[in-house]
Amino acid sequence: ANVAILPLLRNEVQIQRIFIPELKLDQVRPVIEGMDIKAQFINNNLVIQKATGFIAGGKFTATGIVRDLISAQNMELDIKTDNVNVMDFAPEVPKGSPVFRGGLDLDMRCSSSGFTQEAILKTFKGKGNAKLEKAVLENMNVLNAALDQLSMLPGLVDKLKKSLPEKYAGLLSQNFTAFKPMNAGFEIKDGRILFDKLLVESDAFYLAARGSVGMDQSLEVNANLFIPKDLSGAFTDSVPEFKCLMDDKGVITIPLEVKGKIPNITVMPNLNYVIQKLAISKGQELLNKLFKSTRQEK
Repeated sequence: ANVAILPLLRNEVQIQRIFIPELKLDQVRPVIEGMDIKAQFINNNLVIQKATGFIAGGKFTATGIVRDLISAQNMELDIKTDNVNVMDFAPEVPKGSPVFRGGLDLDMRCSSSGFTQEAILKTFKGKGNAKLEKAVLENMNVLNAALDQLSMLPGLVDKLKKSLPEKYAGLLSQNFTAFKPMNAGFEIKDGRILFDKLLVESDAFYLAARGSVGMDQSLEVNANLFIPKDLSGAFTDSVPEFKCLMDDKGVITIPLEVKGKIPNITVMPNLNYVIQKLAISKGQELLNKLFKSTRQEK
């Protein structure tokens, strides 16, 4: 039967409920379950009064509007998530590869155009705040990975690992990195999630970082790694050469890059910075010895 439905949509239509038991998106691993929508058509706009559902072990709520539903589909949404497992969004990786897990709470406002997944992802933009709790990077020790890249200090890293007190040696030997709760603002545009002031803390270090994560799982992060004063002291007691990386507060500081595509992530210290600090330290040491020798000759 031919039903003239478009004229109806240009007027006001109240939708009591749309229930979608399961929704699978091509480029998103987790399945959306139990999606419940209450909405209203007003003058060719779909007003989403409330949408709820479950994804990746957590839940979400959304409100917003899809403007010009028939032709343009310009969407504006406010979305909140509660305890969504970030690991479920990562691609499947070989056993033993680094895997990140944690419970994610989001509060964001976003927009896009089009109803196809390709169109939505291409035009998707958003801003908001993210909170991550019980976060663990399995199969990678970030501090240990950074130290292993200090190849210009031959033998010193091995010496450090062998001579650290047991209390601190365990922080380098464990095959994971556990993080304290994180809270940061972010922006989404051009297919990347951008963050400018992210503070990442663990028992062994903290990072002040800025960078981006791509929808393709690529990672580009620049950061300063700070080793807490007590652990920095243990480092320099075991290997005095590490004093060249200490700041005036007694904290070892190492600029580094975190980059790659999940699961092939590398943590690379800024080797030029380390070499420069080491050269200045050794140069000062030589000058002190020369000055001391000169005074003794007098």
